[in-house]
Amino acid sequence: DIFDHIFIGDGEEQFRKFVLYFQKGEDIPKVNEAQKRFSMNEALPMHRPLLNKTISRYYGAVIEVSRGCPFLCEFCDVRIYPDNNRPHSKSAEQIVTEVRRYANLGINRILLVCDNFIGDLRWAETVVDQLIIFQKNSDLHVSFFTEATMNLHKYPVLMEKLRLAGFDILHI
Repeated sequence: DIFDHIFIGDGEEQFRKFVLYFQKGEDIPKVNEAQKRFSMNEALPMHRPLLNKTISRYYGAVIEVSRGCPFLCEFCDVRIYPDNNRPHSKSAEQIVTEVRRYANLGINRILLVCDNFIGDLRWAETVVDQLIIFQKNSDLHVSFFTEATMNLHKYPVLMEKLRLAGFDILHI
C-alpha cells in the first residue's frame, strides 16, 4: 500500500524518483529520503496550459518563495526537517517574474508562501524593494500576503516597505 511509505525531504526530488519507480514497474522503497535540499531557483512556474484552464476558479495565486527558518520556535515543526534551519529562497528576480506573469493574466492577489518571510532579512528587503519597483512601473496593482514572525516589529523600515510593495495581510 502506497500509504505505508515514508518520504523525507523536499518533494521535488522524491516525486521524480517516485515516478521512475512506477514507470519501471519497480517496488517503491518503504523509506525515501532526499539526498540534498532542492534549490528554489530551480522551481518551475505553474504549467501554463493548466493555469489557463483553471485560473478563473481561484481567488488569487500562490508563489512559493522560500523554505526554512533560522528560528527554533518550540511550537513550529519547520525546524525538524533536515537543513531547514536556514532559508532556501528564490531570487527576487524570479519572484517578480512570476508576479508579473500572474498579474498579466489578471490576478491581483498573491500569497507569497514561505516558512518565515523575514527569516533572511537581507533577502526579504531585496524582494520587497523589487516588488516596489514592479508596482511603480506597472499599471497592474497586486496585493500580497505572507507569513512572518512577531519580531518584524523590530524593523519599521521593512514594515513600511512591505506596505509600499502592496502587502495587505501578514500572518504572524
